[in-house]
Amino acid sequence: MKKLTLSWSILAASFNAIAAGQQQCVTLDSGNQRPLAAIHLQPATLSTAQCGNKASIRLSASNTSLERQQGNESLLIDGEAARLELTLQKQVKTVSWLDSLSISLPYYRHSAGFLDSTIDGWHDLTGLPEGNRQQRPENTLHYRYQRNGTSLIDINESQQGLGDITVAAHIGPYNLAIKLPTGDEDKLTGSGGSELGLSYSSALPEAGFSGFAATIGATYIIDNKVLPEQSQAATVAGAILAAYNISNRVNLFISGSWQSAWYNSEISTLGGASGNIGIGAYGETAKGFWSARITEDLPTETAPDFGISFDYSIKL
Repeated sequence: MKKLTLSWSILAASFNAIAAGQQQCVTLDSGNQRPLAAIHLQPATLSTAQCGNKASIRLSASNTSLERQQGNESLLIDGEAARLELTLQKQVKTVSWLDSLSISLPYYRHSAGFLDSTIDGWHDLTGLPEGNRQQRPENTLHYRYQRNGTSLIDINESQQGLGDITVAAHIGPYNLAIKLPTGDEDKLTGSGGSELGLSYSSALPEAGFSGFAATIGATYIIDNKVLPEQSQAATVAGAILAAYNISNRVNLFISGSWQSAWYNSEISTLGGASGNIGIGAYGETAKGFWSARITEDLPTETAPDFGISFDYSIKL
């Protein structure tokens, strides 16, 4: 059965949009990087047409440690997921209504990682919740989901490989995207199926000006081979980001996001809403744009315990 996923990220319009201009090449949201969420198309992570010609690289890493059981289901997510994504965006001058096209190629690695002790120190410093970390050994990898005694997901060795390629058409502030099943669902480098996405995005305030930004989007799941019988028909999400300028080239920001579940499950970790907060900065260089952020889950069971991401775009 075809599944419909609505993914919303709600953020207010910029305070100084007229005076400040708009920052188009920095993506507003880094998305939910938990292994079972990152394999899906999240159109709020796409840049907009006004960025023009660009080449960009995004490096992200997330670390999760949790173990839950409810009824006939059990879930263990303990490991580190890294993602390297390359994107090429090109203006289109031959079609009047189409501004640009882009293609994004992700590469995933699931491993035991090395961030556990760093995250423990971060949680001690900030007082943020530890979740399941104190009950699990450090730097281990095990993703497992069982229902009725049958293991539907069981990964305990490092996995890596090409993810699902995304091709997008950019029309002003709108993005229309398709995700193709080039990854491997058995390695959790892809969902095993195609997905369509549509989003609207306003840009971040230009570096040097304070303000807000907004994006809203939807994803239609044509096919999904990762827990296909439990895929939600629809999910909704919201987020907010506020930027504050500290120089004419750098802005600091704080963000918050929320999304309902991708899957249907009695385990709140899998079937509950997710959310995270993020802090970071973005700005301009002589040749392009960059952003960096740290994310921390709000409900400790639904988003990665800790995530980092870095983006750099060069205008071509």
